[in-house]
Amino acid sequence: MAWQRTWHRIRTHAQDRHQGAAEEGWPDGSDGWATWLSVQCTGYKQLHPPQQHLLAEIGITAETAATRPHEIIARLCGTGPGLAHARTYAAAHGHLATPQKACLEGFALGRWLSEQRRQAREHRRSTGGTWPVSTLLAALDPWWSPTWSLEWQRNWSRVRERSDSASAADSSGGTGIPGLEKELAGWLRRQCTDYGTLHPEQRRLLTKIGITAETGRAAQPPAPRTEPDLLDNALAQARAYAAEHGHIAAPASTVLDGFPLGKWLAWQRRRARQGRLSPPGPKP
Repeated sequence: MAWQRTWHRIRTHAQDRHQGAAEEGWPDGSDGWATWLSVQCTGYKQLHPPQQHLLAEIGITAETAATRPHEIIARLCGTGPGLAHARTYAAAHGHLATPQKACLEGFALGRWLSEQRRQAREHRRSTGGTWPVSTLLAALDPWWSPTWSLEWQRNWSRVRERSDSASAADSSGGTGIPGLEKELAGWLRRQCTDYGTLHPEQRRLLTKIGITAETGRAAQPPAPRTEPDLLDNALAQARAYAAEHGHIAAPASTVLDGFPLGKWLAWQRRRARQGRLSPPGPKP
């Protein structure tokens, strides 16, 4: 009966829209229509023939379910509450990397988008296909559900919003955006120093705010020298520092006997985070 009720409500709404009937808001529960329709499309072959017959009345046939599900969903509920608010937000901000608590006209858009991301992941894991609603949201923001962290995407979007320039970072990893918060300025510097570990699409996005492979290379600390005694010298200085201070959490400016120990240690920590150091040998 729940299936039948949802079908009736969608058909009535589609008819009203076709006839140009005035609409006073959306019915309760209509925000789940896109999800319901996508389930009918992906599971079309498992439905009873009478259900398939009813779906044909709203435009879902075996052919459209297999080849044009996104088109049908957009036609039937493309202006539903969640999608409509997502469209409004994307038009205002240029992206859908909303905070989790974001609300728009009383609608919990942040939570709704989070649920759509979860549904998209589950759908891909179970079927290997694309969640139909994903295509509708990707038309508003191609990176609405990135493979990297959403926090990274939010920071990128915030920086992009703050600048119309293509030179958001200079050769020292700084920023050309006036008044940028310390948090975002630090994030920009990290993108430069960690540039080599980023996803190719993240790098492509960074070019839109002025961070390129060249700026990333310029921000990298100088590569360690290849002299055979370099490591021995560095470790000797580290041991001397540890003997005096009881640790090697040396400031980056630390220099011992002309050796930049602080910078060398910072570089080793960065390489360790990136998995570029050799594993420790067996203890004696």
